[in-house]
Amino acid sequence: MRPPDPHVRLEGQYVSLEPLEVTHLEPLHAIVEANPEAFMLTYVPRSPSPHDPYFAQAFADRDAGTAVPLAVKRKSDGRLIGTSRFNRIVVAESRMELGFTWLDPSEHGGPANVDAKFVMFAYAFEACQTVRLQVQADARNVRSLAALEALGLTREGTLRRYGRAADGGLRDSVVFSMLDVEWPAAKAKLAARLAAKMHGR
Repeated sequence: MRPPDPHVRLEGQYVSLEPLEVTHLEPLHAIVEANPEAFMLTYVPRSPSPHDPYFAQAFADRDAGTAVPLAVKRKSDGRLIGTSRFNRIVVAESRMELGFTWLDPSEHGGPANVDAKFVMFAYAFEACQTVRLQVQADARNVRSLAALEALGLTREGTLRRYGRAADGGLRDSVVFSMLDVEWPAAKAKLAARLAAKMHGR
């Protein structure tokens, strides 16, 4: 496995992804501030400062080579609509996670998440040649769990009281994964799902 390029830029049909920078922090925080009810179960920044725990961890992990944080933009107008991250990168074991993903609620149900995941999956399996790609979600976050299953990931089980939740308590984390041998079939299905989303079906 090759580690993800910290400077990678990914182009989808609906979104583009670029390295997270300080200039992204204020507009990302503005999305959270305008929609507090949508992020009650999601780990998000609480301020636009680079010292905010969310952003500070993203940059520290990037510097350590264990994460590649990305800003997600809508291609039609260049508007910043969210963020995602290649995370917990372990090159020696050919595995990594996708995490810290959230989007402006106005994009929920549309093509943005499917498109972002499509290009991130493709990059992970085809460019980095990862063997295992993992995603975790709070067991209470029904919308996120449904979205992950719809992406073709396998639900493996639940890690009980595993890590801090967005509300400060301990959460149960549901683990999903996809393997390299599963990607070709999943890619075809995901491409069809993206086409349907792009055409509003």
